[in-house]
Amino acid sequence: MLLSNRRAASVVAVAALLPAILFAVSTYSNAAEDHMAQSAPMSVSPSTSAQPPATKPVLTGPATPARPSVDRIEARIADLHKKLRVTADQEVLWNDFAQVMRENEKKMRDSIAARSEQMKVMSAVDDLKSYQMITDEHADGLKRLIPAFEALYAKMTPAQQQNADHVFDNQQRHTQSKS
Repeated sequence: MLLSNRRAASVVAVAALLPAILFAVSTYSNAAEDHMAQSAPMSVSPSTSAQPPATKPVLTGPATPARPSVDRIEARIADLHKKLRVTADQEVLWNDFAQVMRENEKKMRDSIAARSEQMKVMSAVDDLKSYQMITDEHADGLKRLIPAFEALYAKMTPAQQQNADHVFDNQQRHTQSKS
């Protein structure tokens, strides 16, 4: 019973921490947006609004267990699009970055589901190995995400880069303050 409770606690801990660690860009404090609103304003045309990218998956049919995480990642993508003030000429690079975020989220969701399915039959060693698989997937996701973001960041204006630095810095502080 105690071992089962520990495994359940491990799954709960992983699930609770994932939103904070998945991409280090998942949620943002309002302070970043407020700070940037007080900085030199950048003009935003209607084409650069926080509309989800054209490659957003179509969500139809009945709700599934995966749908809340899809909705959550789409909300994160839209929020980040808005906060980074992506311009029309940056949309292609933005769409590439957003697609990597979607793929990473799906791979992580699949890894967690596989771990959950096996929890009842795992030994302590299997439990550690499955947790390692999830952390490895997280690291691999970052390896895929960084080049996509680097390409977008390189296309940003110096003001946008400063804004991005601030958004990511605030996210890091927000994540650390929850620890």
